[in-house]
Amino acid sequence: MRRITSQEIPANAILVDIRDDLERSAVPINSSFQSIAIALIELEDGNPVLPDNTLVVVCSTGRQSEYAGALLVALGANEVLILEGGIRGL
Repeated sequence: MRRITSQEIPANAILVDIRDDLERSAVPINSSFQSIAIALIELEDGNPVLPDNTLVVVCSTGRQSEYAGALLVALGANEVLILEGGIRGL
């Protein structure tokens, strides 16, 4: 697991938006990359269905992404990257 900038996002990656519904509606992801929304609490519950692609974790500021990334790895994600700066990093 490592931090990356938006310019380093692999072409086949899926953005994993861990923000809550209110945060997502206030500032939606504006990117050409495929994205999925999995709230942090869902990761903590341990039941999300994860794609096989490289996952890039996105939160509001980048602070919660490390924790979420560790949860994704523990849940069996193949490759997890952290977007530096959160949603503002896009």
